[in-house]
Amino acid sequence: MPASTPGDRRPVLLVDAPIEVLADLNEWFATVFGALEKIDATQVPRRLVELGDALEELIERPRFVLGGQVVQAEAAHADNADLQLDVGIEAATRIARMMLILDELDEWCRSGHLAAPPRTADQVWVLRWIGREIIGQIEIGRQPRPFRPRSAD
Repeated sequence: MPASTPGDRRPVLLVDAPIEVLADLNEWFATVFGALEKIDATQVPRRLVELGDALEELIERPRFVLGGQVVQAEAAHADNADLQLDVGIEAATRIARMMLILDELDEWCRSGHLAAPPRTADQVWVLRWIGREIIGQIEIGRQPRPFRPRSAD
């Protein structure tokens, strides 16, 4: 296998992605970025500022990277849709880091230090599915697996 460069891109197919939850995630990311912009770095723990900087570094702002496709699927009144990502081969590392940052940001939201709601259980489930798909398709080369809603347990 030839050596890769940081600019290498790979397609990732998200099969049967849940449009409503992804639309909610678009709004959540916009809310979180807005709340992060409004914080006074002298009045909050330094760690919260660091998390905001790290998140901004990792994802496209102000909308989640699937935003345009989600808006189109919403306009078509689709409950689920197949969505295409074009990700760098370093995406698996980036998604793992982003998941850790988001988990910690949820705690800051719950504590009231960040004026945004934490992610819902469905949002967490969908982001973890996206992470598994990126890692599975990029790192392992496996075929896309359709989204399955979380159980009510």
